[in-house]
Amino acid sequence: MIRKNKWKCVVSSLLVLLPVLFGAAYWGQLPNQIPTHWGFSGEVDGWSSKAFAVFVLPLILLATHWLCIGITAADPKNKGQNRKAINLVFWAMPLTSLLVNGLMYATILGISFDMMSAMLLLFGVMFLAIGNYLPKCKQNYTIGVRVPWTLNNEENWNKTHRLCGKMWVAGGMIMLFCAFLPTMIQIPLFLITITVITVIPIVYSYLYYKEQQKQGKTQLKNKAEVKFSKLYWSIAAVITLATVIFVGVLCFTGSITVQYAEQAVVIEASYWSDLTIEYQDIQKVEYWEQCESGLRTGGFGSPKLSMGAFKNDTFGNYTRYTYNSCEACVVLTVDDKIIVLNGKDVSSTQQMYQELLAKTE
Repeated sequence: MIRKNKWKCVVSSLLVLLPVLFGAAYWGQLPNQIPTHWGFSGEVDGWSSKAFAVFVLPLILLATHWLCIGITAADPKNKGQNRKAINLVFWAMPLTSLLVNGLMYATILGISFDMMSAMLLLFGVMFLAIGNYLPKCKQNYTIGVRVPWTLNNEENWNKTHRLCGKMWVAGGMIMLFCAFLPTMIQIPLFLITITVITVIPIVYSYLYYKEQQKQGKTQLKNKAEVKFSKLYWSIAAVITLATVIFVGVLCFTGSITVQYAEQAVVIEASYWSDLTIEYQDIQKVEYWEQCESGLRTGGFGSPKLSMGAFKNDTFGNYTRYTYNSCEACVVLTVDDKIIVLNGKDVSSTQQMYQELLAKTE
């Protein structure tokens, strides 16, 4: 497949990387922190460094693009696959890269738009396109509704994908309509639509399988299909396990260590940048029994730790290095900026307050 479509591979890869040229051309005009994530409300809630946003994000999309092409090419059932379905594999990621990076740079340049509405328009168009191609997609391990009941029976596959195609087209139309509704309606309607068009085809496939099972309809696979099927499910299991382990490690590990040097306090944090504060720059040290974090606008958050840039009604924009297990905190005013710290418990936080108070007197 790759050899026959080598020019599509080259052109699509260049399109994925095209935003890098824009970022490099406007490098001097870009801020050091670039918005790279938006919440359901449409507000920015995640930031990245300029280098990461301009160079690393497109490279991640390129790696994903080639992974999709490679897996699709390795599937023995895709040798006679519908050409339009294969084209989706080549052009989905370039379109995503151009649109997502385009929205990111539009935000930086001050172009005003509703991010949630823009994403709904994008999803609506994509779901309409995919929904039109799904019924034409032949049985395979990489494109479509890949559950055991569709993969083991061609009739089940065809029936399920005819239904799925209609539902995805309807879902795309609903998303386009949602783009013009208030945000408080957009979010629940979007989540309901995604759930319905995903779950119903799978349930339908299973029920159709049970009906076929009663009729004794089965299909045998050839050796190549059996081999690829085992490989496919093995890779899927490994990726799932690795993802669960990775997320678990991030969620429940990590620490914040505060060291009191002669001239400065040094904050060393897992999964986020360390911070050194000169004692002479600290204008005020306060102990708070409770301090609401507010909205994280950049940094790292887990069930254990909250670190990075935050914003709340009390401080406005401020920096936080805290354990979630302790509500008490030490609030530092440093060059008119607010930095919030704490320990694992109230006792260690109070000790931190006494140490910093003594160092700054």
